[in-house]
Amino acid sequence: MRKPFEIVAIALSSLVPGAGVSAVDVPWAQVRPTTTGIPGEEVRLMAFDPQGNLWVGARWTLRGVSGLARLGAEELPATPLPGGGFDTGVWRVWSGEDHPIPSPFLSDIDFSPDGVVWLASDGGLTRFDPRWTKHGHWQTYNAANSPLILDEVRSIDWDSRGNLWLTNVNVLTVNGAVFKFNPGTGQWTEYSVGNGLPAGWFLPWKNVNAVMVGADDHVWVTHSVLGGMAEFDGTTWTLHPTPGPLGGMLEDPQGNIWVTTADAGLYKWDGSSWQQWPTLGGTATMSGLGLDREGVVYVATWFGDVYKMIGGTTPQFFVNAASIPSRLIGRPDGDLWINNYGGNGTLGTVRHYDSGGTLLERFNTFNTGLDFFIDRVHVDSLGYTWFASGEGGLSRFDGERWRNWGNHNDGSEPYPWAGNEPMGAFYIDRKGVGWMGGNGIGRWSPRTGTFSGFWNWQNNPGMGVTLFTAFAEDAAGTLFAGTAYGEIFRFDGSLWVQEPLSPIGYTSEFSWLEADSTGAVYAAEPYALYRWDGLAWSEVPQPANFFFDRGGINCMTIGPDDRVWIGTGTGLVRWDGSTYTVFDTTNSPLPAQQVKGVDVRADGTIAVSSIEFGPSTPFPNGVSVIVGDIANPASWTNWSYGSSPLPHYQLGVVKFDARGDLWVSAISEGLVRIRLGPVSATRR
Repeated sequence: MRKPFEIVAIALSSLVPGAGVSAVDVPWAQVRPTTTGIPGEEVRLMAFDPQGNLWVGARWTLRGVSGLARLGAEELPATPLPGGGFDTGVWRVWSGEDHPIPSPFLSDIDFSPDGVVWLASDGGLTRFDPRWTKHGHWQTYNAANSPLILDEVRSIDWDSRGNLWLTNVNVLTVNGAVFKFNPGTGQWTEYSVGNGLPAGWFLPWKNVNAVMVGADDHVWVTHSVLGGMAEFDGTTWTLHPTPGPLGGMLEDPQGNIWVTTADAGLYKWDGSSWQQWPTLGGTATMSGLGLDREGVVYVATWFGDVYKMIGGTTPQFFVNAASIPSRLIGRPDGDLWINNYGGNGTLGTVRHYDSGGTLLERFNTFNTGLDFFIDRVHVDSLGYTWFASGEGGLSRFDGERWRNWGNHNDGSEPYPWAGNEPMGAFYIDRKGVGWMGGNGIGRWSPRTGTFSGFWNWQNNPGMGVTLFTAFAEDAAGTLFAGTAYGEIFRFDGSLWVQEPLSPIGYTSEFSWLEADSTGAVYAAEPYALYRWDGLAWSEVPQPANFFFDRGGINCMTIGPDDRVWIGTGTGLVRWDGSTYTVFDTTNSPLPAQQVKGVDVRADGTIAVSSIEFGPSTPFPNGVSVIVGDIANPASWTNWSYGSSPLPHYQLGVVKFDARGDLWVSAISEGLVRIRLGPVSATRR
């Protein structure tokens, strides 16, 4: 695997001490599930392009946005990892949030021989060239700018002459049609009732369904309400009636047409008659078809059972691929790829099986990307960036690939926690051992990918059911961990022992642990700051009720000069070992009083996020980058929601990565990455 430092883009400008920056000086990136991996919980499409790249189309139901993700051919199959699991590869994403995908309801995908992508949706027919990323290289054809009579395009397929055939339909209207479109000449040909299609065959014609071009260039069309399949030989349309409506189609090497149905089982048309299998696995609801390299047909049921049609007549159970497999693709290596749509409370996936039915790998939105809710960001001693989520597990970004540890990661990584456990922290100690904090602590080897210990309330006396959110190590290598309740634990080599500090029933935020350059460990709790000198804890002196009067401690970090920076409910506090200095909205450009995140780069650049809850939204908010003297307003640059790429007015942690770029949590809207430019090193 390539190191993260080898695969980052160069920033457009550098930060100059004493000079502010603006949003146009540095590039921003929205970082969330819709932009980092399979961009949705419903996996609606799956296909391989002529170059062998895997394409997946997916949709976030509640957010109403779809996208496409591509896994390069060089990444297939994914690389097995030491200790189990696999590298999910590098996914490139085109999201409806930042590209002109006209609708969240994607229905089909196909490719020109040169790899140009054609996408069908209820917003039209979209063409884009994946070799380009600018919006100008996208084009959508719909009823407003083309001969299409309706906006929805349901199914597409190519003939040997370079014509794209498509079904144009809207279930709420009539007068749907089949179109032939030649992108080279720009010529459209319409086939509809009264215009090539005999009236009565497909009435109501609005429910025309799938289109497929056979090996002989005959065009086949099914209908989703009335029975029958229409065949076009280039001159004449012929109807082949069936008792019920038909769905998706494929042609086997013998020229047989196989068709799925929603309520009548499986059909095969051999050129003169129909053969029907009324049920498979006890159900008549078929959901998908596929071919393997030998030309054997696979058929999937709504409940996930996949069958091989041996000899074209005998169904043989192959595997259960979970509910609603909609696309099955056989590959030249004999493997079978299955798109599991999701729904019914399940997460959509792409599943890869060998020819014997053994599951090799699974991809979903979490193990290929990131979650929307990010609570903590960590940078380990190897330079990798880790993202902890109470809902989406623990994700790692190496500058190119995303990996995920969570119960929903479909086996991409080993995971010792039972059930849907939140994750709060990650740390690599000076011996190279990794520690994961969830509802318990797991000891993990970055070298082998295996776990060698797990501690929680069941096997570690005194450890409650609580989320661990912080780790730190002192000069002697003693490891400490902090919980969301403000408790601090020390590892004695076999158990985690709670330290004699007195947290004040604090459950709404997190504890913070940081070590300075001497190895002294600081622990921030709601209203106090403690210091471990290697032998004992002592409370850092503060003026009477100082942190209490400032609304408590929200966050903490230690700069390269060992000054401690503390975010409170009413401003940013700096402690230099003897004096507390406050920077708030009355004496600095701080955008809002409550500081939710603070971090300091190796060169002294400071990042702060702040918000101020109020009776109306958006609340006052902002991300500040301070280059130079913090007391000089000219050193500050602020970005706020609505006037910058920040996706939300609620902000959380900020963290500089190993390169020096800034990650900002936007609470429920993922993160933004602000490319501030490289530095020689970043404090770990």
